[in-house]
Amino acid sequence: MCNVNTLHVHVFVLIYMNRISFVGLLLFIMLIIYGCGNNEKESRVLYLSMKDKRTCFPEDLFELFEVVPLETNDSILLGDISVIEKILKKDNRIYMSDWRYIYVFDDKGKHIQTMKHIGQGPECYLGVSSFVIWENGDIYIWDRTAIYKYSKDDAFLGKVPISYDELAALNVKDMMCLNDSLLLLRSDESQGIPFKMHAMKRESGEVIHHYFLQHDRIITCWAYPNYSYHEDNLYLNMRQDNNIYRLTADSAYIHYTINVENRMPPKGFWDNMQMSDIQLVSTAIREGYVSHIPFFMETENHILLKFEDNSDGNIRYYTFIDKHTRKNYLIEHLRMEDLDYIPEYMYPIKDGEAYFLIPADIICEKGEKFRQKYCPELKDDDNPVLCRVKIR
Repeated sequence: MCNVNTLHVHVFVLIYMNRISFVGLLLFIMLIIYGCGNNEKESRVLYLSMKDKRTCFPEDLFELFEVVPLETNDSILLGDISVIEKILKKDNRIYMSDWRYIYVFDDKGKHIQTMKHIGQGPECYLGVSSFVIWENGDIYIWDRTAIYKYSKDDAFLGKVPISYDELAALNVKDMMCLNDSLLLLRSDESQGIPFKMHAMKRESGEVIHHYFLQHDRIITCWAYPNYSYHEDNLYLNMRQDNNIYRLTADSAYIHYTINVENRMPPKGFWDNMQMSDIQLVSTAIREGYVSHIPFFMETENHILLKFEDNSDGNIRYYTFIDKHTRKNYLIEHLRMEDLDYIPEYMYPIKDGEAYFLIPADIICEKGEKFRQKYCPELKDDDNPVLCRVKIR
């Protein structure tokens, strides 16, 4: 049996040892949190090398590669594929817009209908600047003056009750569905609009959030709409920006920063209003900056994106990235049978699914084995062939 003094010593030692253990445990937890924080911060930067350039076959990149010849007749001629501004898919329907009309095909390439409503009447739009498709199949078309609503069977349903003045004040550049009740409108950068993104209620037209602070720019680009979905998240990639953003109803978070061999421009370079457009471009060319990300798409295991330099496209590559190892390689050639063809743009759909178009005359001229395998009846003046892919 110990006496009281001995007991006090034991209690003191026990408390002291527990305190040391507690402090050690606290330091350990802090180190874990700090380490995780750093890893999370580091994980947002994708460092891309340009050293490994490969000839790729569809099976190297895609778990699904499907060729869909699009029906051609006198009433449906798509013409130059560079004017196809947007491709969306809903159920077994594929929708394509070319700034005038929306062409609808089934998933086998058969033409279903063409939405042609250009005109001055109450049910007519001036052009298709952008369009979205909701879960119920309704199609919203924005023509830079109003947002028109049509059913999937092309019946006019009215307009979104937002005024021309409100839309003009936002100087909307494009739009995309965030979920089944909210529409995201994106503003042009050059018109003094303080925020880039605006969340609008689908039915009422009420804008409930303005976010994503932006600065005036001398140079802006009207390019393909650069959105993609992965795991129910909406992502935005842009020209003159090395970041990939995850968009919510009220915030934009940096998902990745794309660093191609440390050739990123200094922060705020494209927002410099003290330099002319010629000075900005010539500086970007001289320094070799790479800050255009025109295409981005992500799956559970891989990322496929495209980057470009700031000159006349001397550097423009699709790159395939392993998310686990962070290694990447550049796609110098995409070889499909005997056809070498790298699309100017891929149209993201959802969770790794994307579409791209190949002109019929290119297939007929350079890809006889490809034509015989996938589209033997194709003629050089037919509509382009649609390739549906799903990234590995």
